[in-house]
Amino acid sequence: MTLTIKTEENTIVARKENGDLLFKLNPLRTIPTRKKFDLLDENNNELGTIKRATNNFGLFDLPRFYLKLPGHKEITVLKDMKQFQTMYEINGEKLSIDGEVTGQSFTISESKQKIAKIMVNAEDDQSFSFSIQLDNPDKELLVAAITSIIAMIYEEERYMVRRK
Repeated sequence: MTLTIKTEENTIVARKENGDLLFKLNPLRTIPTRKKFDLLDENNNELGTIKRATNNFGLFDLPRFYLKLPGHKEITVLKDMKQFQTMYEINGEKLSIDGEVTGQSFTISESKQKIAKIMVNAEDDQSFSFSIQLDNPDKELLVAAITSIIAMIYEEERYMVRRK
């Protein structure tokens, strides 16, 4: 099963293999150091939420993303600096990301079992999409939501490179 995550009309959307909408991220108003997004299906039903908080330490912007989905414990994706190297960690539900999050491909595993492979496709210099090869269709929403967080991270990291 294949899913696609990309930006359409200034919002991140997840689409199924047949083109049907799985969800779109709906930004909500909040304080400047935080962002919140509802994951909405085609009927605007809430499927979950993503929150982004920022911790600034001098020159370093260290965002933390919090994902809440029904039937799952809270999942956190955080940026950290170790020995002046940027790294991303995922916590919750025994999940891990194998490979470079801002690279061209990586996998998402649960309890050390691969559940999806994600490939980044450059549309042009300014845009990109993520193709998800799911090994377990039951993990569709979970993997798509995590990949949406990674899409936000990818955009922030790419913006930092383009800005320099």
